[in-house]
Amino acid sequence: MFLCFEGGLILTKHFNAILFGIALLLAFVATVLIMRVVQTHASQSQGSEKAVVLVAKSLPPGTQVTQSDVSTKQLPAAGLSPGAFTTPSQVVGQYTLTQWIPGQQVVNGMVGPPNKVKFSLQIPNGMRALTLADSSLIGVDHLIVPGDRVDILAGFSAKANSSNTIAKTILQDILVLYVDQQQHPGQVPSTGNSTTQSANNGPNSDTITLAVTPKQAEELVYIEAAQAALSLSLRNPEDGGIVSIPIQSQIP
Repeated sequence: MFLCFEGGLILTKHFNAILFGIALLLAFVATVLIMRVVQTHASQSQGSEKAVVLVAKSLPPGTQVTQSDVSTKQLPAAGLSPGAFTTPSQVVGQYTLTQWIPGQQVVNGMVGPPNKVKFSLQIPNGMRALTLADSSLIGVDHLIVPGDRVDILAGFSAKANSSNTIAKTILQDILVLYVDQQQHPGQVPSTGNSTTQSANNGPNSDTITLAVTPKQAEELVYIEAAQAALSLSLRNPEDGGIVSIPIQSQIP
């Protein structure tokens, strides 16, 4: 009877050893399968990555987007926001319609063409948009387009009932915001360069809107009310800055 008990104990130990071996084998197989699944998933994720355009600089609404304002990054396709742009060329040259925060994905609704931007967003901070009637202006107004820069000259009599005329450059390097019949309200200029067109073939402008400081606006309104002859002098877009110019007096 003791031998039977001892024999049964030996069989039990062998059986337990077999079960333990099977458990180790199953654990090994499960580990291999899990590793393969993880590797396959990682490979699929890496293979489905796409480039996405990200905001590189903080920009307010109404700003024209430049190459340095955006960057690109490879992200899993599942991580792209709906309507996300994938190449910088899709957004460079467009205008921001919302506040841009660095790190954001650039998506539809964040940029748009000039006619989607409110006109008021084009006015630089601290400046005012002042409109002058074309009837009070002399010069190259038919060659001026939004985005150009001009000097403003005034011609007026030196004294009451005098034939002497004084000419003075009163403002320099002033930004043109709007030229009637060349741009409709609600748009911003698509270029900062002047067009080369004949004054005879150019549109008949009724008004010109300029970006000026509040003080400059007062000066222009005062001079216009004094019925001085105002002239616009078109500047080369690369020629910025203020030049010291003495008052010129002319006697007919």
